[in-house]
Amino acid sequence: MEKLWSIANISLGAIISRKKAKTEIEIKAKYKLFSMKSYEEDLEKKEYEDFESNDILNDKLVKEGDLIFRLLYPLKVAYVTKELEGLLVPSQYCIIRVTNKNYDAKFLKWYLESTEVDKQVTPFLMNTVMPLITVKSIKELEIPKVNLEKQNLVGKIIMNWYKEKRLVKQLLIEKEKYYNENIKKLLGGK
Repeated sequence: MEKLWSIANISLGAIISRKKAKTEIEIKAKYKLFSMKSYEEDLEKKEYEDFESNDILNDKLVKEGDLIFRLLYPLKVAYVTKELEGLLVPSQYCIIRVTNKNYDAKFLKWYLESTEVDKQVTPFLMNTVMPLITVKSIKELEIPKVNLEKQNLVGKIIMNWYKEKRLVKQLLIEKEKYYNENIKKLLGGK
């Protein structure tokens, strides 16, 4: 087992309440703000909130292959694809950037959402109303040493599973539209 800090750089997202420009003159940069809700929406409907910053926050932007770890329980991890690259990550999340070539980020995503990590995190949860975990605690998570070839295979399986889930969601949306239109026609509506 290895500690997460030894295989990845882990940094807290931007504290956007302190970085929000209050006037036009203060605006130094404009960003799209990551949110798990938008991330989990269907591909065509993803909309990320615009954020006008009073500072340059390039170190809080994600790159393809990064992981975005939600600090509030239940734990969720987003794998950054080309489409998500350049989003600004707020402080409800941390950015995990794998630096060890013996670890695959997609495998790590799967592992960080596993019951094994859930067991590791439970003792570190703070605040009973909205349980959250600190970046310091995340850095101490134990990650198993797994053959890179197996990690890559797990990563492919996981990414295919997420694609399949998105397709099923999209199919349900299309079916709902289809049935609603047919019911309207049946009832003589427009």
